[in-house]
Amino acid sequence: MKNLILTLIISFSVLSLKANHYSSLNLMMVDNANYEVIFNNQFFGNTGNSFTMNQVLPGRYPLIVSKYFPTQWGFQKQVVYNGLIDIPAGSNVNARVDCFNHLQLSYSPVFPAYQTNTPGHCGTSTSGYYQPMPAQIPMGMNPVAFGQLKNTISNQWFDSGKLQVARQAISMNSLTAAQVSELMQLFSFESSKLELAKMAFANTVDKQNYYIVNNAFWFSSSVAELDQYISHL
Repeated sequence: MKNLILTLIISFSVLSLKANHYSSLNLMMVDNANYEVIFNNQFFGNTGNSFTMNQVLPGRYPLIVSKYFPTQWGFQKQVVYNGLIDIPAGSNVNARVDCFNHLQLSYSPVFPAYQTNTPGHCGTSTSGYYQPMPAQIPMGMNPVAFGQLKNTISNQWFDSGKLQVARQAISMNSLTAAQVSELMQLFSFESSKLELAKMAFANTVDKQNYYIVNNAFWFSSSVAELDQYISHL
């Protein structure tokens, strides 16, 4: 009987911890058109201008948002966003596709109020509810400004010019590891990707996630060189 009770307690604790890591994605579009959403390769059609996905595990997911607009031949579909979205653990992720087809993100932590017992006089206890202070979630560069930076880099003909623009921006802004990875994909040569990865590490707000940038490399030797560079800082 004791073993059964202990098993139930452990199972409940595991489920509670897992539930605290779930997040929700709330996606809004700028107009009242009909949209379809493909989130993590799951298709959701006719979503209107809003879409909500609950109990999302933390991770990086592909997201495609398409808009249906009327033409003289009927309705035509246009992809307005196709990229990746990072879902932190235990967060409400509010996303908005603006009129420039940029994805604007804001985060708020999911912390349900819970009851605590504090000692009172003569061994009695006083119960109360409180809301923990929100945790600081690394935000990196503003999504709109980051989109402008990507466009500016893309407009440069050569990697040398792209690196110059990136160096200017990185010196004045903080980035997330995911944003660094996106910038690396704008470069043509492996050596340029590696130089950018080294350059951006110091100004990355979530260094614990820097392994993400390895996805942008073509060769394992670049991964090894970046790892050696970081280990000697």
